[in-house]
Amino acid sequence: MTEQSNIRDLTAEQKDFAIYLPAMCKPYMTGTTKDRRAAASMGESWKMDYYKPGALFEYKWMLYSAGHASLDADSDLKYESMVHERDRNNTFLLADSGGFQIGKGRWKGKWNDPKDKVAEKMREKVFGWLDRVGDYSMILDIPSWTFRDPEVAEKVGIYSFNDAITGTKFNNDYFVANQTKDSMFMNVLQGNTEDEVLYWYEQVKNYPFRGWAFGGQVARDLKIMLDIFVRLTYDGLLERGERDWVHVLGATRMHWGVALTKIMRVLREKVNPDLTISLDSASPFLSTVNAGIYTGVNTEDRTRWNIFTERAVDDKKYRGDTTNIAEKYEYFLRNPVSDHLTLGDICYTDDERKSSWDVQSYVFIMANNIWQHINAIQESNRRADAGFYTAPLINENFTRVTINDVVDEIFSKNTKEDSLAVVEKHANFLRSIPVGGQTKVSATPMFENLFEYS
Repeated sequence: MTEQSNIRDLTAEQKDFAIYLPAMCKPYMTGTTKDRRAAASMGESWKMDYYKPGALFEYKWMLYSAGHASLDADSDLKYESMVHERDRNNTFLLADSGGFQIGKGRWKGKWNDPKDKVAEKMREKVFGWLDRVGDYSMILDIPSWTFRDPEVAEKVGIYSFNDAITGTKFNNDYFVANQTKDSMFMNVLQGNTEDEVLYWYEQVKNYPFRGWAFGGQVARDLKIMLDIFVRLTYDGLLERGERDWVHVLGATRMHWGVALTKIMRVLREKVNPDLTISLDSASPFLSTVNAGIYTGVNTEDRTRWNIFTERAVDDKKYRGDTTNIAEKYEYFLRNPVSDHLTLGDICYTDDERKSSWDVQSYVFIMANNIWQHINAIQESNRRADAGFYTAPLINENFTRVTINDVVDEIFSKNTKEDSLAVVEKHANFLRSIPVGGQTKVSATPMFENLFEYS
C-alpha cells in the first residue's frame, strides 16, 4: 500500500513548531552539484538542493558542522555550494563548531593550553568559518566526555571534566575577543550528569553570546533540560533581541519535536515572544549509510511515534528497471523525491562490486529520507495539536500526566525555586521519556569505499 504526499514547500508547513534541522553531510551536498548523475525523471541533480527555488521540495533550515567542512574559503567550495551559494535572505544555516572532532581526537592540540600553537591555529580557522557562513553559530565547545578515552585525552590534552570546561572557556574568551556586532554565537552547555551540567552552566552563563545550544546530558534528559530553561528564564538569559535561539543537539525522535514545541510556545508566551527552539539529527544520512530507507511515519494515538525504516533495495537485477521505488514496499509514503526514483535509479551499477549502488544512489535515498524526516517532525506536531499523544509524553498509569501539563505547571510559578520544585516533582516522568535514535538497518552497500566521510 502506498500513500501520496504532494507537500513540496515544507517551509510553509512549519507553522509554530520547533524547527528540525537536517544535520547535513558533505557527500549529500556534493551529490547536488550540477555535474552529478540525476534520476531519470528528476531533470538535474541540483533539484535535490532544497535551499533552491524549484527544487523537488523546499525547506529553508539546515545545520552544517565545521567538522565536515573544508574551512578554507578558497578551496573546494564547489562541493559545499549549498552552504556558500545559498540565498541568505531566504535560508537559515546553523553552523556547528565541530567540537565533536576534538572529542574524538581528530583535531589534535593541547586544548587546555591557550598558548598551544596547534590548537590555536585550528581555533582561528573554525572561528573564521563559523562567523563567515552561519546565521547562528556555536562556540567551539569541548565535549565533557572527551577524557574518557585515554588515547584521545593524550591527543587533545583533555584529561578530566574540568579540563573540558577550561578548554571551552579558553575558546569562549577567544570568540568574545574576536566577535563583531554582527556575530551570532551560541553558548554551549555540556555535562555528563545533572551536577556536571549545572556546574558547567554556572561557569559559562555570563558570556555575552547570542543564544544557547544544549549538548551532553542536557540534550538527552528532559528533566535536566527543563531545569536549565527555568534557570535561563530567571537569570534573564533568554532576553528578546539578545538570546532568541536555543538549539538541542542530536534530538532525533519525533516525541522530542513535540515536547520542544510545547516548551517553545510556553516560553514565547511567558518570556520571549521571539524565541525559537530547534533540534537536529544526522539520521536521514546515517540511516542511508546503513542501507535504510524511510518509508513513512506512525502517529497512531498513544503509541510510540516513529519513522518506518526498511532495507533499501540493492540488487543488480533491477538495473534499468523503471518501476517506482515505492512499489517495492508494502507501505510507502510517496513524496516529491520518491516520485522521481525508480529501482534502476538506485540499482545503477553493473561492475565487479557486490553492491549495485554508486555514489548517487546514496544521495537519492538521502533526499527521500530528508523529506520523510522533516515531514515526520511536522506531522507529529500536527497530530499533537489535534489532541493525539505519543506514548512517551503521557503517563496514565495512576494520575494522568502529560508533557503539556508539566510544562504549563513549571512556568505558571512566580519564583525560580517554585518552578524548580515542579521540575523535581515530575522528575520520574520526565526521565522516563526516551532519547534513542531511529532503527538502524545493517548495510550491504560499502559507503566508505565511495565517500571520504568524517
